[in-house]
Amino acid sequence: MISATISKDKLHSFFLTGMFFFVVFIMTRQVPFKAFSSLMNLSLIGFFALQLNYILTKTDRSRLLFLMGFVGWGFLMLAYSSVAGNTPGNSFRFLIILILIQAAFFVKPNPKYIHILIGFLVLQSLFLIALHLVLNLFFNSSNYLFLRMFFQAQGWGDLYTYNGLFYNIQILGNALLPFGVFVSVVFYSGVKRTLLTLVLFTGMMVAGNFAFVLGVLVFIFFLFFVTKSFNTRKFLTFAILGILLGAIAAKPALSYLEKTISNKSQESNPTRIDQSKVLWEDLSENPLSLIFGQGLGNTLKVKTKWRDYTDNIYFELQSLYFLNQMGLLNFLIFFISNIICVVLFFKKPLVKIIYIAYILYAFFNPYFLDTSHIVVIITLISLNEVLEKRKVEQIPVDEV
Repeated sequence: MISATISKDKLHSFFLTGMFFFVVFIMTRQVPFKAFSSLMNLSLIGFFALQLNYILTKTDRSRLLFLMGFVGWGFLMLAYSSVAGNTPGNSFRFLIILILIQAAFFVKPNPKYIHILIGFLVLQSLFLIALHLVLNLFFNSSNYLFLRMFFQAQGWGDLYTYNGLFYNIQILGNALLPFGVFVSVVFYSGVKRTLLTLVLFTGMMVAGNFAFVLGVLVFIFFLFFVTKSFNTRKFLTFAILGILLGAIAAKPALSYLEKTISNKSQESNPTRIDQSKVLWEDLSENPLSLIFGQGLGNTLKVKTKWRDYTDNIYFELQSLYFLNQMGLLNFLIFFISNIICVVLFFKKPLVKIIYIAYILYAFFNPYFLDTSHIVVIITLISLNEVLEKRKVEQIPVDEV
């Protein structure tokens, strides 16, 4: 009887790990497996279905009531969306996203989830580095354009260069590269930590997203001020100085960075401003929509000189799109609920720092409040348990 129970538990754990593995695999390998995204979503739902018994039986009663209240609030928003006339499929899709983001705090931790995510992020980094080398060796600024158009046609993202030497490879699967850097610094130790962090950081730089760099700087800043270890502070200081000196010494890279930021600002900022204006004008159409939103799954019927937003459900500032759907009051409720869960479940200061750094860089990207966000929380829940069980902390910090 006991052996049967053990076998059942092992089988349950195997399926949970397998589903998480598949979710992360498709999420990070959308080039070339974007067509399987729907299967990824089904696997994620299956993952939570298998977690349901643990959540219902192992969660503290007060916390469980909090989660049930959140789910009830979500269905009230769904009813409001139905009255608003939004497409039921879109409304239910965003309801599921909001519920799973909150429910992710309640899942059973498993260190395997950390290894799986870091493993696939390292694979993504190696792919980016290899692609960059291929572009350097076999292409130049005039003959790589067909490859860029191919990536765009497949919906995989974009790759571009301003000088034929440095390429920005901004493709699907990059979203959690900075998060991988944060986790590898805290989770691993010794040579393994150095190698994995270096590969992840290099892949992140090849991705060419300035928000990623800001996220890393925020992480280093917070880590520097909470650590009690003089050696850690010394290491972080030398790391920052090394980055600055390296940028100064590599004048071509510095010049390219300046040009990239300038050009991307001219291309991206007007689009972001345009999207912000369109979403806010739709939200503030009347006092009711301003407070309660336009309803989950709301889509726009707007065309501007920058873009046609008709039926779009992804924006460069995805956070503003959620605000458009939920309104000021509901968005505030969601924000406060998320903070409460962070306080309740992320006991270790390092985990809180990682989550804050993730939110700050992801807030300005289109892949936010989605599957990536759910995977982040599941990973951090597992990391928090690992850190609590360690007798000696790798990075000693003051409790916050």
